[in-house]
Amino acid sequence: MKRASPLLLITLFLAGIFILPVGVTTTTVHLQETSLDIEILEHESEPSWLPADRNVRVAIYNESNSTVPSYASNPGVDHNNASGFQDILLSYGYEATLLTTKDISNHKLTTAEYDILALVDNVPRENITNQIKEFWLGGGGLLALDGSAGYLCHFGILPSESEGSDGFSVYWQYDGDDFNVTARHPISKGYEKNQTVETGFGFLAWNWTALQGTSIASDLTMVARSNADSDDVTALAFEPSNKGGKIVTLAMDNHGVIYQDLNQMVADSVDWLCPRPKGRILYDLSHRPHYGLDSWDETVYTDFYFTTLRNTIVNHAYTVDKLYPSASGNLTLDNLGKYDMLILCESAINYTLSEIQAVTDWVDAGGGLVALNDAPYQPLAQQYLNNITRQFGMEMNTSYTGPAEIVFQTEYQHPITEGVSNVRMWTPGAINITGSAYPIYNDTDGNIVVSGSDHGDGRALLFADRRIFANGYIASYNNERVATNVANWLISWDADTILYTDEPNSVNYYRTPVARALNELGMDFYLVFADQYLNLSLHHRTWELIVVDNPWSSVDDAYDAMFDHVEGGGRFVMSSYRVDNSPSEPLWSLLGFQYITEMPDKTELHIWDESHPIFNTPYDYSVANFTPTWDYNDEGDVLGVFPNATALGGNSSSYDVNHSVIVLGNEGRTLFNGYLIDQFQGDLDDSTYSDNFELWLNEIAFVMRPTIDSPSDMSIEAFDTEESITWTPSSDRPMSYKIERNSVEVESASWGGGQITYDLEEESLELVTFELTVYNVAGSYASDTVMVTVVDTTDPSLAEAPGNLEYEEGTTEHLMSWSFSDAFPDSYVLYINGTEEEGGSWDGSELSFDVGGLSVGAYNLTLLVNDTSGNSATSTVYLTVTGPSGGGPFGLPETIFGIDTWIILAAAGVVVVIIILVLMKKR
Repeated sequence: MKRASPLLLITLFLAGIFILPVGVTTTTVHLQETSLDIEILEHESEPSWLPADRNVRVAIYNESNSTVPSYASNPGVDHNNASGFQDILLSYGYEATLLTTKDISNHKLTTAEYDILALVDNVPRENITNQIKEFWLGGGGLLALDGSAGYLCHFGILPSESEGSDGFSVYWQYDGDDFNVTARHPISKGYEKNQTVETGFGFLAWNWTALQGTSIASDLTMVARSNADSDDVTALAFEPSNKGGKIVTLAMDNHGVIYQDLNQMVADSVDWLCPRPKGRILYDLSHRPHYGLDSWDETVYTDFYFTTLRNTIVNHAYTVDKLYPSASGNLTLDNLGKYDMLILCESAINYTLSEIQAVTDWVDAGGGLVALNDAPYQPLAQQYLNNITRQFGMEMNTSYTGPAEIVFQTEYQHPITEGVSNVRMWTPGAINITGSAYPIYNDTDGNIVVSGSDHGDGRALLFADRRIFANGYIASYNNERVATNVANWLISWDADTILYTDEPNSVNYYRTPVARALNELGMDFYLVFADQYLNLSLHHRTWELIVVDNPWSSVDDAYDAMFDHVEGGGRFVMSSYRVDNSPSEPLWSLLGFQYITEMPDKTELHIWDESHPIFNTPYDYSVANFTPTWDYNDEGDVLGVFPNATALGGNSSSYDVNHSVIVLGNEGRTLFNGYLIDQFQGDLDDSTYSDNFELWLNEIAFVMRPTIDSPSDMSIEAFDTEESITWTPSSDRPMSYKIERNSVEVESASWGGGQITYDLEEESLELVTFELTVYNVAGSYASDTVMVTVVDTTDPSLAEAPGNLEYEEGTTEHLMSWSFSDAFPDSYVLYINGTEEEGGSWDGSELSFDVGGLSVGAYNLTLLVNDTSGNSATSTVYLTVTGPSGGGPFGLPETIFGIDTWIILAAAGVVVVIIILVLMKKR
């Protein structure tokens, strides 16, 4: 994956590539709701499974002080069975940590450290109520049991209309009587609808009628109610559409014995509450900034805050924490390393040299910095922040103050200007830039008021007006849009995935079904929603995956770039209704289909291959079709699939190549949906999650499944320990692997994304199948099989040959033994003087032969042994058979050559005597 070089954006600016007309032209269609009898999920939710490498971190408020805080006038019987509740969570595999009042007052409760805070039928002490509220406002989830409802009401969390009052007898009271499950919801997915869980009387009961009169009515779900009164809510789920994290309240007393029948609801609540953030953001309070996020922050001024900024960012799927002053250090690499983006506002306390270096290093490593400085109203404060931004080639002019109010039109197309026509500022200063820093907005006199800098693997932005995102100002013109664009760009500019979405029904583009699917999969992605910015982004750099969710506007201008991406081997998922608008578009044939006709309105999408992973991994959809619940008026087109692609579903009940809708192509790298996924807003499979979310998630998980190479089949020598198989799989989110030998698992372990080597040692001559399967965190997988032929090319080895190589004629039994070693013995043949004497099977043991009874003479004995692979070895020895020993003189035979031995000895004696006499005479 190639990253954009640090200077690429400014290079493109200078080349004129980004200096294009700003107007965005869109083509829209009319929406209308269908009358189909399928329930539309009003509160679309992420599933309760999490990628296997993601821990759910729960903080449990543990308060032993039973004195009732003054704000909780009706706490009931306050219980604090925190350890018992911890045991439940631990039994389900969650991280569960007890936090005391002191821990929370020391700012240990942050969204970077914990996903959820559980209030176990207790109410926070007075000195930590704000810290808990800001945890929720920052995107953390809250799980509140029974009397903890008083805290939620008094501090305006649930509902905001109750702020200043604990809400007792108005919004809730102790009238709860059992749990009658009234809704299929992620927290009740382990229960049947109308199932009753008996808990007894006297627990928390929300007044549903009263809650429906509040501003959050549409964000609430009655999951269970009391058996005694259908207006009394005993299990309530709150998914805010404007601020804060999710909340679940359960009417559990938590005294001594925890109701085991509700344990599953507790566990599923934790799963649902867990944030899936697109990124984590830190706001610095440690240097006493001019503006804080909330009214209780210690700041220079109390007339402006960034509350709306924080709420907007959290509403767009980010989490936000505050950095409080600490004796152990403030802007340190340890603190910054937990976050993707840092916001610094002009502050009253200077930054130390070590802090300046830490911020610089953090940005260089990939962090995103937002600096909100201003005209020189407070020269020291301006200079303090200049000390930081100067490291990135940007600093405020120390003498210039702009007009009291000024509106800027967008001149350049930069990622933070997408969807932005005008930006409003109030008496801004002016920015001086050096090096690779570049302007993004100029005032009417040409002074820079917003600048950017690419630094190492990170990015930095400087704004010349600290009030641009302050309460009361952020809503002006397109300031809020700039804020969300800033987070998107700074956090995800180098993501491998780009998402285009123009889906109009969700809270915002960042909470569309497809965006939620990407967050659920834990994938970093860069989001665009305007077709011009899609086209620019696709030409700007290389992406691994392009996802196009296109139920609304025209993206025709980007088709060429999509074509190049797919042709170049990229992965691609698209849902669009616009094939008929350009039926001869080359992209369609590359994806493996052609236009046939308009898709009939409100038609079921039939699944043709239920075994395919896009219908069962990670989510097992388990229903034979998808049924639309929302009418976009034009939902898509019927496609004809080419031989180089595969149709997985269509508008006919059985496979028909010319009635296709979902097309898989390019060796599994591309998926095209000719029928809009977003219209499947119901829950046909009764999973408690919207069908469109499930299909998006499965399709993205499939195209992003791991890849794996295919090492060649091989032959190895039996018992050889030097051979191995090495695979080179890859995945952006690797998880684990397993290796099977002839379908039996022989190895499994976690996988970090690198090569996997399996050492071979085989003892049998056979064809062995080794299959590696690698998994990513979403459960998607890839497999490869290597066939290993085990051979034996080694000859048998002679261990011992016979040593008794002579015997006398007349010996009737003479055993000669050989020892050979071989792992796979087979047969033997004994030859005497080249003639086969004996043969048979050989099991590797010693071979002994009786060669007695031979006549006097010399014999060549050769033993040949063979193994099952045809390898052989021989051993040849020479045997002498002598005549029998007799009674002749001196142990000699009685006759030699048939002559009496005594005669021969006598003759020899005469000859010797004659020789001696002759010699003596010569002397």
